[in-house]
Amino acid sequence: MLVPQPGFGTFRLLNKGRFPGEELLLVRIPGPRSISNNEQPISVYRRALWTLFGSLAALELRNDRLKSMALPLLGGTRGYEIKDLMRAILEQSLSWLKATRVMNAVNFYLIDQPHIDEWVLAMDEVLGRKFVDTAQNELIRALRDEILARLTANTIESPSDNLRTCLESLCETLQQQRISIGRVATDGRRLAECIAEALLKEQGIAQPKGRLADHTNELR
Repeated sequence: MLVPQPGFGTFRLLNKGRFPGEELLLVRIPGPRSISNNEQPISVYRRALWTLFGSLAALELRNDRLKSMALPLLGGTRGYEIKDLMRAILEQSLSWLKATRVMNAVNFYLIDQPHIDEWVLAMDEVLGRKFVDTAQNELIRALRDEILARLTANTIESPSDNLRTCLESLCETLQQQRISIGRVATDGRRLAECIAEALLKEQGIAQPKGRLADHTNELR
């Protein structure tokens, strides 16, 4: 759709095979070594990302069903610094979400499993998330251990898949030596939401609606 140079750009695939989504776009990104000396590699990478979001803007003119996008973390194996990639992806995704008429979510996906910790660390640094080091703080370590003991006590009988996933996510976050306060807050919130929904379903409400505050009020 947008191809500024032969070496990179965004292409719309007409033959989607069994892909269930509305659109399937292919982003071609050059490796740093193929970029001329008078250009910064990350600048070219940002231009490649721009072709993706520019293509989405064009598609929105003819299709109002593009509510979300699954975006692989592009270029991680091409020789770029992961922190630079993460910053570029986050900044352009946020800019796009502020400008789009219909899309409300850009979901990041990582296929390169061995490097997931590098991507997570890069995202935390770019977002300015704060950490506490359990190896340097005995009080925090003791509090963490007590919370984990309670979360893994198996006091919930037959938890739903969603609730089990929320529990596992919070436990995994707490088991890190350097704990992200923001991620603990996010995972804790999701767990509270899962518990509230499970309790409402036990009371006969098949599809609880509203936010956590609404669910809490309904449970009183």
